[in-house]
Amino acid sequence: MIDILSTSTMTIERKVVTHDNDGSYNQTWSDFATDIPCRLEYVGGDLTIIEQRRGFPYTHLLKCDSDVVINEITDRIVINSIKYQIQHIERPIDTFTAFYLNIFLLEIKNENLP
Repeated sequence: MIDILSTSTMTIERKVVTHDNDGSYNQTWSDFATDIPCRLEYVGGDLTIIEQRRGFPYTHLLKCDSDVVINEITDRIVINSIKYQIQHIERPIDTFTAFYLNIFLLEIKNENLP
């Protein structure tokens, strides 16, 4: 159903955490799913001025098919080499009338920040 709205494709990256012998851990990202049709909308703002109407900061709204498997805690989105942190996912209550997910994203400007 998202084909009508689709303007891009996305990659879902999943966080992989490994523990060292000294008790510390390393965090890396690996591709979980690729070439997923989607539509990305810029809603305004940047890291200093961002939308907060829904109780969390976001700069972009992403729409994709409702059957996409995605987790807002362990995943992030990559579109055109730009990485986005998932802030919130609105899943349809009724898949007979809503065929897509609304995913609220925050562009990652510096991966080294906590």
